[in-house]
Amino acid sequence: MPKKYKEIKNKFLDDKLTGQEKQGVRDVENHIDNQIELQWENGAVLIDACIVNFECDPNTGDPTPWSEDKKNIMNQLLYSRYRDEDWKMSMATPTGQCRFTSTKT
Repeated sequence: MPKKYKEIKNKFLDDKLTGQEKQGVRDVENHIDNQIELQWENGAVLIDACIVNFECDPNTGDPTPWSEDKKNIMNQLLYSRYRDEDWKMSMATPTGQCRFTSTKT
């Protein structure tokens, strides 16, 4: 059976992260998923950009300890996972939030 591109891509990104950084991605995913359930309105959900960009902790709001390189990888992995599950992400300026919109209707 041929390898699936999505799985290879996500594994490649995942392999570049430590256990703590992987947990950081899971924490943000959990936060987004919770907000999807709480905010669902017209197929779109708004999440603070600082959370999506791994600049602040989704639970405490405190700054995160990761380098810019690691934040970039974490962000790529997060976006990849949501795109793979039919979500589109875009910045909702001027609110400073990221809009998650389902591509399935």
